[in-house]
Amino acid sequence: MKRYLVIWSIFLLASCQHQASKEKALEYWDNNQFQLALNEICNAIELYPDSSSLYFLRMRIYEIMSRYDEELKDLDRIIQLNQNREEVMIAYYQRATVKSKLGLFKEALVDINYFISRQKVLNVDLTGAYINKASILYQLNNKDEAKYFYSKALFNATNEDKVLIYVGLSNLADNSQDALELLDKALKIDGNNALVLANRATIYLEQGDIEKAISDSKKSFYIDPYNASNNFNIGQIYAHHLNNPDSAMKYFERTIKLESQSTQSASAYINLAIMENQAGNPKKACQYAEKAVELIPNNDEFQYNYAHILSDMKKNKEAIDAISKAIAINPQEVEYYNMKGAILIEMLQFKDAVSIFQKCIEINPNFGAAYYNLGYIYEQLDNHEQSINFYNKAMLLGFDLQSTLVNLALQEIKVNKVSDACSHLERAYELGRMDVKPLIDKYRNYKTK
Repeated sequence: MKRYLVIWSIFLLASCQHQASKEKALEYWDNNQFQLALNEICNAIELYPDSSSLYFLRMRIYEIMSRYDEELKDLDRIIQLNQNREEVMIAYYQRATVKSKLGLFKEALVDINYFISRQKVLNVDLTGAYINKASILYQLNNKDEAKYFYSKALFNATNEDKVLIYVGLSNLADNSQDALELLDKALKIDGNNALVLANRATIYLEQGDIEKAISDSKKSFYIDPYNASNNFNIGQIYAHHLNNPDSAMKYFERTIKLESQSTQSASAYINLAIMENQAGNPKKACQYAEKAVELIPNNDEFQYNYAHILSDMKKNKEAIDAISKAIAINPQEVEYYNMKGAILIEMLQFKDAVSIFQKCIEINPNFGAAYYNLGYIYEQLDNHEQSINFYNKAMLLGFDLQSTLVNLALQEIKVNKVSDACSHLERAYELGRMDVKPLIDKYRNYKTK
């Protein structure tokens, strides 16, 4: 992307139109006073709403401020004005980048394809465009095509480009060792690249090599403390490996501040949501979860966690909507059906819940929670034989043995299977359920019947 920003600068400085406003804005820019630069350009645009060069400068300010929604509108306006072919083509390229950051990958692919198909307008090297396209294809889970365009980008790649390519290929690697080898190649080119170190830290985290993950994360953070990925990685380390939630939340909040509109922040939002919910702050947790699913609505895990928080808040209808979205995205995950069934039980919609748990069993016949929940439903419906049947299956699968054994025994008592009930109560007692001792004593005399 840097090569195109250089071209934009040439266009901006070469234009004599509205020069005073632009020069003042650029002066603010050079002093990192981006809000003042933005104010200057916004005032100029009100006076000259058809000047594409002003939109170009404002778009760059929005980019540096991570205000991607506003940047996207300015890029749309530049393309609509169509005053300069080169500017329009660059706008298509940058719009693909912005749409990727906003999670609009299919739309981003259309824009980058348009740019590549008309490369003769700019007569520039397409290495950056191929890298951009490969990254978008990766997000769309088209791994073969992504590898092809990363490989194509290698032909004319500078060392800076090669670093990005190796990082991209590491995301597509078949295993973590291959990924690490690619990242090591990138580090041989640029040993102080924050992005590469951050990615390597992520792999070390996944491997459970916390010492190396911390080392790379700290190096990456020292090089670029304003990189969202660096902050997110450190947050993950504090949250999941060092048991320091306060520090974790600080780094997740920094991630969001740095990239508030980017899909990269969605994971930070959902982590904060889970942590706030665990801390007993469901309202704040819900706000964070809403932001996560707003940024990436097609992430099933985000929808699942959002549903969990809504369910804890007794917002069952909204929870059903969220978990149904998770199921639509990933219809083979039994835990999602299990949660939906549990919410339906809470709503006393037993018939619908039965269908959901039967779907769980259809997907995974060894999913003990579904049998347990069916046992509970038939218990509530006073169908004790059916309840015993399903609790027995849950017991055989070893699901939550203490609770399953006790519930099974209570149902057996209701149909006068006292001997079986006592055996199950005694087993539960041996596993640590001290509270069942009075029941064992009460029914001990019936055990031999």
